[in-house]
Amino acid sequence: MHHAVPEATDNYMRVHYDHGTGIAVADVDGDGLYDIYFVNQVGGNELWKNLDNGKFKNITDEAGVGLKDRISVGAAFADVNNTGRPDLFLTTVNEGNVLFRNDGNGHFTDVTARSGLGLKAHSSGALFFDYDRDGLVDLLVCNVGVYTTEDKGPAGETSD
Repeated sequence: MHHAVPEATDNYMRVHYDHGTGIAVADVDGDGLYDIYFVNQVGGNELWKNLDNGKFKNITDEAGVGLKDRISVGAAFADVNNTGRPDLFLTTVNEGNVLFRNDGNGHFTDVTARSGLGLKAHSSGALFFDYDRDGLVDLLVCNVGVYTTEDKGPAGETSD
């Protein structure tokens, strides 16, 4: 017989979770090894350089992609400007999505303003693909919604 656990009945608290990709993988510095970008919903995403043989090094600060002040949810790599280097797109909760251009050496520049991709909404996942088959990547961003109020309750929840 199926039944709910006490955490879902006796102690139930309405919470909205964002389930984005949480991780993105690409060779950000052109060394032939896949590097890993981890998204953190409490701030401070991390980019780890693959050193080979199962070893990694945190290069977040030097790469410039930490976003310590934002609640990030999803991440996706793609070569958005056809340079042969993976650029990085991040979704956030009501703090503006971000597009970083890769210089090919593992350093990134925020190009959100000129890209027009800084939507401030409750964004979750993102996916690059060639929707119209023109040889250029297109971007699909999934949004849970757009906040219409900044009022929050005692536990941080927004009012209904």
